[in-house]
Amino acid sequence: CEQYYAPGKQYAGWCDRTCGVCPSSPPKPETFEVQWNQSYRYSLFDSPQPVKVTRFDLVNSTTDVDLGVLALPAGAAYIFTTSPLLLMTDPTTNESHSIYSESPAWASKGSCLSLSLGRPASKAGNASVLVVSSGEPRLSPAATVLSECKPAVMRVGYD
Repeated sequence: CEQYYAPGKQYAGWCDRTCGVCPSSPPKPETFEVQWNQSYRYSLFDSPQPVKVTRFDLVNSTTDVDLGVLALPAGAAYIFTTSPLLLMTDPTTNESHSIYSESPAWASKGSCLSLSLGRPASKAGNASVLVVSSGEPRLSPAATVLSECKPAVMRVGYD
């Protein structure tokens, strides 16, 4: 962590919870969800039904943000990000997986994943999480969905 987050290094001033490097009082960023009115046929994403594309955006952030818990009650999903880091934690097992802006992830039907989005790259202004799911995904505060969660089966990067 010191080689990246120390003063004068490439990511100086960034928040990284895995390293314990975070400002004591970060500003409040804005987050929002965009539902694209598109569905894609089955073969494109190995889905038995048309898939839904949902984008979660983080705007004007200077720190990492907990987006909430992504629930996949209707089907599996591919997950992509433009953020330098997306930490996905399964609340049923406390197992965590990370992806970066060039890495995809796949999560099974019934999964719930707590999403922590790394702040946008310097001067980028925003970061997004794209969820391509078989069925409608939901993003909620943690306490509202835990009772319906199953342990996630995850594939990250090129597993």
